[in-house]
Amino acid sequence: MELVNGIINKNMKKAITLFVLVLIAFIFGFNIYNSKKELYQKHLEFYNKNFTAEVEKIYEGRGTKIYYSPNIFFYNNYCEDEYKLKETIKVGDIIVKKAEILEVYRKDKSNKIITCKVINPGKSYFQYFSDL
Repeated sequence: MELVNGIINKNMKKAITLFVLVLIAFIFGFNIYNSKKELYQKHLEFYNKNFTAEVEKIYEGRGTKIYYSPNIFFYNNYCEDEYKLKETIKVGDIIVKKAEILEVYRKDKSNKIITCKVINPGKSYFQYFSDL
């Protein structure tokens, strides 16, 4: 009887260990999958918005944030020509966003300095996540 209990205990320990490992892997994967959800929502909101505003601040961190209101910004990688935009845009420039086109004008001049297409974030978060 002791032998049977020992075998059952070993199998239970293996099953519990396996269950815990699978649970940890699932939680880790779920967190990774949801890590870009807020970024997707901001990108989608920016893509659908039309506005004219002045660039108030440019912040460089993990990505270049371009602020056009005290708390409202977009990342330069929302645009196809992100490096061209990053090199060209300055604080005080006027940005015009209509449909999927972003235009940048110098405040002191009326001519356009750059036009770039805003990347469509996709119809679903899964598509957006899998493209990153």
